[in-house]
Amino acid sequence: MSSLSPVLSLILQHRAAMTASQGRLADWILANPMLAATMGIEELAEASGVSIATVNRFVKTLGLNGYAEFRTRSLDAFRRTIAPVEKLRERKGGGADPAAVFADGYASAEANLAFARDLLNSEACALAADVVARARTVAIVGLGISAALAQFTAEHLAQFAPAQVVLTGFGGPARMVPRAMRLEPQDAAIVITLPRYSATTVRLTRSLNERDVPVVGITDAPSSPIVPFCRAVLFGGASHPVLFASSVGIVAAIEALAAVLTLRTQTAADAARLTEQIYPFLFEEGEPGGSRPEDEW
Repeated sequence: MSSLSPVLSLILQHRAAMTASQGRLADWILANPMLAATMGIEELAEASGVSIATVNRFVKTLGLNGYAEFRTRSLDAFRRTIAPVEKLRERKGGGADPAAVFADGYASAEANLAFARDLLNSEACALAADVVARARTVAIVGLGISAALAQFTAEHLAQFAPAQVVLTGFGGPARMVPRAMRLEPQDAAIVITLPRYSATTVRLTRSLNERDVPVVGITDAPSSPIVPFCRAVLFGGASHPVLFASSVGIVAAIEALAAVLTLRTQTAADAARLTEQIYPFLFEEGEPGGSRPEDEW
C-alpha cells in the first residue's frame, strides 16, 4: 500500500471524522487500493456498498475537488501496473474496429523502433557484443512475456555463445536463482525485461552486478529498473495502445546484437558452409511440395 501513500495518508488522516458510510468506503479502499484506482464512481459505490452521493461527500472530506482528482491521484501510484486496464477501458468504450486496432499496433511498433533508434549508443552496442563474445557461459534471463524473448535470444546467439543457460523461471525462483548465482566474472548474463517488470528479474540483476558478472540489459527505456545494474543496455521501446507491452522493439534489439556478432565472427565461407548443410531442408520456388526424399520424414 505504500505506493499509494498520498491518497492513503489522506484517508487515514480523516478516517476518524467520517460518517459510518464514509468509513465503510474508506475501509474498502484501504483494503483494495489498486482495484479502487481503476474504478469509475458508479463502480466504486457499488463495490463498497455505498451511494454515489456518499462517494462524492467522502472525496470532499479528503479535501479534494472531486472524484476526478481522487481517481487521478489514485492512478498515479499504479500508473504503469494498471495501464492495460485503463487502455482496455478506453478502447472498449470506443467500439474498436479490428482493422483500426491492427493499424494502431503497427503505428505503435514504428514509434517504438524510432524511439530505440534515438537511444542508440555506439559504446553500448559495441560493449554488449564484446560481453557476449568474451563470456565463458552466457545466461539469458527473462520472465513472463520476456521468457519467449529469452528463448528467441538463445536461438539467435547459439553460434556465438555455445555455452548457454536459459533462465525463464521454470521450476520457480528456488531453482532459477541458484543457477544464476553460479555465474562468475568470466561469464555474462543477458537480462530481458519489459513493463510490467518482474521483481525477481530486478533482484537477480542486482545480485549479478554485485558479483561482478557482466550484465547486458535489453529493456524498454532508461527508466527501466535494471538499468543501474547493467554493464551495457540495449533499448527497444515497448509501448502499445492496448497491451501492457510490445515486444517489437526488443526483438529488433536482439536481432541487431546477433547481426553485430555475425559480422564480427562469420566469414562468407562460413555462411556458404552453413547454407550447404541446411540446403536439403529448404523449400525452393517451383519445386513441388514434398518432392525431396528428406521431406518424407
